[in-house]
Formats: sequence, C-alpha cells, structure tokens
Amino acid sequence: MNKKLDVLVSIAEVLNRNSIRWALGASCMLYLRGIVNDFHDIDLLIDEDDSAKAIAALKTLGTMRDPESSSAFQTVCFRQFVIQNVEVDMIAGMAIVCDHAVHRFRLSDDSIDCTLHIQNQDIPLQSTAAWREYYALMGRTEKVRIIDESEAMQKAKDASHI
Repeated sequence: MNKKLDVLVSIAEVLNRNSIRWALGASCMLYLRGIVNDFHDIDLLIDEDDSAKAIAALKTLGTMRDPESSSAFQTVCFRQFVIQNVEVDMIAGMAIVCDHAVHRFRLSDDSIDCTLHIQNQDIPLQSTAAWREYYALMGRTEKVRIIDESEAMQKAKDASHI
C-alpha cells in the first residue's frame, strides 16, 4: 500500500507542478478517507481542458497502454497508465451510460470537498457524494452501500458530539 501511495504522491507532484486541475476519485479516495481498507488502482479525474497536458505529464512517470473500451462509458478522454507497476486511470469528462441515457460529469469545484497534504503534495479528493452517484449509475451497489454506511456512521458520530 505504501508503494501505491508513493506513486500517488509522484503523480500529484507532476500534475501540481504543471498546473493541471485534477482530483482523486474511486477506491483510492475512499481509502484515504478511511472508508475502505485497500484499493487496486489510482483513478484521476482531470479537467477536460487539461487532458493533453495530463497525458504528457503522466507519460513522464510511466507507460501509457491501450485502454479497454466499455459500452457503459462515453468518457471524453480515458487513458490507462502503469507507473511503477501501479495501474492509473486518467478520466477527463466522465460520461456514464445508464438506462439508455448518457450522464456527463465535468470536474468541478463542487465535486471536490477536501484536499489532503501528503509528503508535501496537495491531493484534492472528489466528494463521496459524487462517487456515490457515479457508482449508482454504474450499478456498483456494493460501493454505494459502503458509502451509505460510512455516511450513516459519520452522522451518528457527529450527533453524539452535540
């Protein structure tokens, strides 16, 4: 896990240095919030206007590979990288197909609810609310349940401190 976090810090350093607007999402974001115990890969949400810069920056850290296509997505720009044996997904202009409709999501300030500071790098995190919506549209009911349970526990904890 430490190796994956070191890769995340390296990614943050190169994206931040290049003034790329980005945020961390999916299981890695949930892991850093203490909601899940591990994560498989790193999912980066990139501002569509910065996607070309982000691809160039990430290529300096690892290799880009051909992404697997899926009819469940119509994302504007999706690239996959391997950086120090860690899989990294770069997503710009996420679009999820659900019930014959395309749901489009641009990276916005509203979807980023905090920034962590790890090894001198800022790591912006997308909100769990945003990812709950994404997971629901993807049909990832287990992830929706995990987020809902975490939010319920947090509300109970907050209520007990009143």
